[in-house]
Amino acid sequence: GEVATLQERLSQARQHLTDLAARIAEGEERAQALATLQAEHAELVASQSLLAYGRDTIKEAGPYVTRALLRQISGEANAIFGEIIGDRAIRLVWSEEYDIELHMGGHMRTFAQLSGGEQMSAALALRLALLRTLTRSALAIFDEPTQNMDGERRANLAEQIRRVRGFEQLLVISHDDTFEEGLDAVIAIHKAGGESVVAGDGYAPFLLPSPPLQAVFGGA
Repeated sequence: GEVATLQERLSQARQHLTDLAARIAEGEERAQALATLQAEHAELVASQSLLAYGRDTIKEAGPYVTRALLRQISGEANAIFGEIIGDRAIRLVWSEEYDIELHMGGHMRTFAQLSGGEQMSAALALRLALLRTLTRSALAIFDEPTQNMDGERRANLAEQIRRVRGFEQLLVISHDDTFEEGLDAVIAIHKAGGESVVAGDGYAPFLLPSPPLQAVFGGA
């Protein structure tokens, strides 16, 4: 009877041992899963710290990047402006307040103090500089770019626009014929019976296929 009792207790002990082994295995699996989660958490914390550092760095770098772009665009605009007006002694500056300034001989004039022709030349120089520096557009459109300019500056501007590179298509809309020379195509528009119509032969050159530079002239 005692042997039978001991055998029963041994069987129970073995079953208990099996249960404990299963629980230990389950605990080891959970411990491994916990270790994996802890490692992932550490990586996420490190990534969060890196992202916060990057965000703060970008935020702090914003003004420096802006100033660098302003200097680059201002330098490009100054070179274009000199070509348009034919005078390298006058320096165009695009200030950090986004105002156009002209400097010459220690004297500075703001955009509001410029003549109409100077304002148009400066604005066009800055627009061309912005197009060259910032945009990926393949098309540039100039609407009445020679307004308020004398003959020499109109010719300089037309020559400068013809030198613009990096665009598949340049379209100039104008009421004078300054841009007619050196273009790949011209579309002339005039009034007929109170309506604007495209002129044919005998009035102006007509559209050529696939032109990289076009002009539209409006007649009286």
